[in-house]
Amino acid sequence: MEQNIKEVRLLVLNILKEGRMTIEEADKIINLLTQFEEFTKDKSFSGYIPNISTDTFADFAREGVSKIEKLMTGLGSNIEKVAQNIGQKISTRLDPTNTSTHAGEKFTFSDQENITIESPIEKIIIDNGWGGIKITGEQRDDIDLHTEKIIWTKNQDQANERTKNLRIVPVFTDKKLQIILPTMNQTLNDIINLELKVPLSLEFELSTTSGDINIQNIENPDKNLIIKSNSGDIEVKQSKYKSFEIITISGDVSLKDVSSRMNVRTTSGSLEIVGDILSDSRITTISGDIRGEVYIHDCIEISSSSGNIELKQHKNNESKLVDLVTNSGHIIYKGIVQNTLRARSNSGEIKGNSIVTNGAAIEISTTSGDIEWKVDEDSSLTFRCESKSGDIFTNLEVEGDDISKTHDSLSGKIKEGTAKLLLSTVSGDLKFHKE
Repeated sequence: MEQNIKEVRLLVLNILKEGRMTIEEADKIINLLTQFEEFTKDKSFSGYIPNISTDTFADFAREGVSKIEKLMTGLGSNIEKVAQNIGQKISTRLDPTNTSTHAGEKFTFSDQENITIESPIEKIIIDNGWGGIKITGEQRDDIDLHTEKIIWTKNQDQANERTKNLRIVPVFTDKKLQIILPTMNQTLNDIINLELKVPLSLEFELSTTSGDINIQNIENPDKNLIIKSNSGDIEVKQSKYKSFEIITISGDVSLKDVSSRMNVRTTSGSLEIVGDILSDSRITTISGDIRGEVYIHDCIEISSSSGNIELKQHKNNESKLVDLVTNSGHIIYKGIVQNTLRARSNSGEIKGNSIVTNGAAIEISTTSGDIEWKVDEDSSLTFRCESKSGDIFTNLEVEGDDISKTHDSLSGKIKEGTAKLLLSTVSGDLKFHKE
């Protein structure tokens, strides 16, 4: 069943690639599939699915997410009936609609334009289906727009003629600047890359199809940054915002030296975050890895279906809740636990090295994965370690009333026992160490 669900995901991604579905719709459907996948792992579930052909599923996808949601509510443990012939159909869909190749010579055109801001603007909106977007903040009152057009054709005259139709138009409306690009021609492989140098404190709404998005040196703690991409990579550096809203299907996301609330989602791309995470945040991926070296100011949920999660928290963090969840990936945690830390994995391993404060509560659990957890030697905590069929190892002296050990549990306290620690696995081995 797991393989069939992956094939349905691929079908959705290919429908997205063909332009018959938006990024938001595809993201919502894939999340539904993931929820369904988790639901059907419960062996007590007995559902059914009507005998729906793959063509019917594709028809639902063409008509939009609302009808797919209705279809998903009827899915049961026989989802293989939906995906019975999906492999063959996917093989025919893997080739993009654009089947042309880079025929002829490559011609590159560069344009430079200074855009005067006559009245105050707050937001820049760009939807570039042709290529990438790069934005750099500077101490300035105008906007410098650099356009790179790459055209493959037979000769210079044809390239000159074609570039005339690739006009970039800036439009000011209601305190917004929208950069209008020509309608994408699916029969050509022309590329348009945009590079903007802008004032430091603007809000952005950016989207690309396969082009990368790069933002650096933008600072406005009262504004939002919205980025959407199908397969392009996203990089944000040295920037501060009220919130990051980032959605990508297969691109990687890199956030370095940033400060913001975060809602970041990717399907198969990896995520790397270095900086301050403000307010209640969520970071999630289906199959990509997540790495972070962060200072968490509030609550955060980090989840990956099959990817690994590696998180390091700075010692001066103010986090209230850190929730790490993965199905088959591994989890590695290092840093301070101020309030609550939860880490859960089904079959992956969990390793941790934590500095525990007095009010901290740590809950670590797996089904079949091993657990190895270390606490600072100065920690004051009450602990319990449980493994129903695995082995339990510890470097603590098992003696007296403070610490007791049986074949499937280890419990007790260190010093005054102020903080709480629970390590639990069904069939994995468990190691608990004091450094």
